Amino acid sequence: MGRVKLLKKIGHLLQAVPDWVKVSVLFSLTFVTTTASGSLQRGSYPFDSWADFSQGLLFSGPLLFILMSHEMGHYLMCRRHGVAVTPPFFIPLPPYFFIGTLGAFIRIKQVIPNRKVLVEIAAAGPLAGMVAALPMFVVGILTSPLSNIDPQATNIIYEGKPLLTKIIMSLLYSSAGQDMDISLNAVAFAGWLGFLVTLLNLLPVGQLDGGHIVYALFQKHHYKVAQIATVMITCLALFWPGWIIWAIIITKLIGFKHPPTFFDHQTLSRFHWGLGISCIFLFMLLFMPVPVSVPEWDQNLQILWSTISRYILP
Repeated sequence: MGRVKLLKKIGHLLQAVPDWVKVSVLFSLTFVTTTASGSLQRGSYPFDSWADFSQGLLFSGPLLFILMSHEMGHYLMCRRHGVAVTPPFFIPLPPYFFIGTLGAFIRIKQVIPNRKVLVEIAAAGPLAGMVAALPMFVVGILTSPLSNIDPQATNIIYEGKPLLTKIIMSLLYSSAGQDMDISLNAVAFAGWLGFLVTLLNLLPVGQLDGGHIVYALFQKHHYKVAQIATVMITCLALFWPGWIIWAIIITKLIGFKHPPTFFDHQTLSRFHWGLGISCIFLFMLLFMPVPVSVPEWDQNLQILWSTISRYILP
C-alpha cells in the first residue's frame, strides 16, 4: 500500500508541473539520447568526450527536426481550429536502444468538432513531417557513398526501400549498376526514419493518424478496416518480426475503435476528401513490407518458415 500511495503522490506532483517544463525536460533528454545514439552508429563513445558526443549531431539534428515538424503540424492545426491540445512530448530511450527515442506525441484535450477538422488535424502531421523528411533524405543520399553489394557480408542492416525511395534513387543515380547500393549517412538515415515514422502513423487503425483519416472518410467501415490492417501486418511478421510488436501495440493499447466527433453527421467537402486520399496515397508510397532486413535474421526466418510449412502444408 505504501508504494501505491507514493506513486499516487508522484502522479499528483507531475500533474502540477506546467506542460512547458515537461516538454523542455523531455526534449532535452531526447536530444541527449538521440545524439548519443548517432555517435554510437559512427563507432564513437559518446560519453567519453564532447568530440565523440558531437559525432551524433548530424543524426539527432535532422531526426528531431522531422519529428518536431510532424507534431507541430498537428499542434498548429489544432490551434487554428481552437482545439485544446498539449505541446509535443518527446519520448527518450537509452541510446543503446536503436535510435534513442520512441518519437513524440501530443494530447488533444477535447472532442474534435467535426470530421472536416479531424481530417485537417490528422493530415497536417504526416504532410509536415514529409516536408521535413524529404529534403533531408535527398541531401543525405547525394552525400552518401555508393558501395558494391556483398552477398556474403554479415552484421549489416539493410533499410527497406518503399516506392518513394526507389523513385528518388532512380532519379539521382540512374546510371548506377544493379550490384551497387547506397550506404546511408546520418542525414539520409534520419530522413529514412522520417519516412518510417510517417508510415507507422498512417496505419489505418484506432487513433493513429491513418485511423483518424479512415474514420473521417469511411466512418461506418473504420472498425473493419482496422481489423483487416492488423491481420495483414500480423501476417507480415513472417518476414519482419517487428510487425508482431505493432500488432500487439494496436490490439492492447491503441485499439480498433475511433471516438465520434461532436458533429459527426457533417459531410466532407471535395477538399477534405482530396486531403484524406492524398494521405492514403502517401501511405502506399511509403509502405515497406520489410522495413529492416538483416541477412542473419532472414536466414533464420526462412529456416523457421520451412520447418513450420512441413507440418502445415501437405
